Amino acid sequence: MSSRLSTLFLVAAAVLLGFVTASQAGTYPIGDKPIAVITIPESWKVKDIDRGLQASTKDDEVYFWAEIYPADGLNDLMAEHDAYYTKQKVDVGNEDPKTQVIKVNGVDAVLMHIVSPTWKGQPTVLEYVMFDPARKTGRKLMLSYWASPEGDKLYEADLNAMLASVKFKAE
Repeated sequence: MSSRLSTLFLVAAAVLLGFVTASQAGTYPIGDKPIAVITIPESWKVKDIDRGLQASTKDDEVYFWAEIYPADGLNDLMAEHDAYYTKQKVDVGNEDPKTQVIKVNGVDAVLMHIVSPTWKGQPTVLEYVMFDPARKTGRKLMLSYWASPEGDKLYEADLNAMLASVKFKAE
């Protein structure tokens, strides 16, 4: 289990207790018709994409996406991610991902850790969090990130705070 998985629960608990604050951060709506917002550190580069937003560290050690998708659109979204990673020379391997059901700010989610991905033959980190906020519209949220092992460690606090900052808007 990655250190992110083990610290995720500590971060989520701290957020619920009000101990984590976002310093020098901006809050962004996710998607054209946002169902959620997320707080991203100001030091990160943020840009809009078709279904949401993309953020990256200034040193490009971590890439992060927050995307809204329809209830029946997860397979299509994952196929797009797979095609992107193939183009970037990322090999996700043949092992089944490790998954874990979690709750973030009261919303059910599945954390998926790709077990042994490589980029150009070197270890890399790929993780996803799929939220099901139980919307009448069926729209869901997927967070994903790709990082070097060094970037994963260096920006772990930022990534955990970003995950813990996700807030769903009322319908």
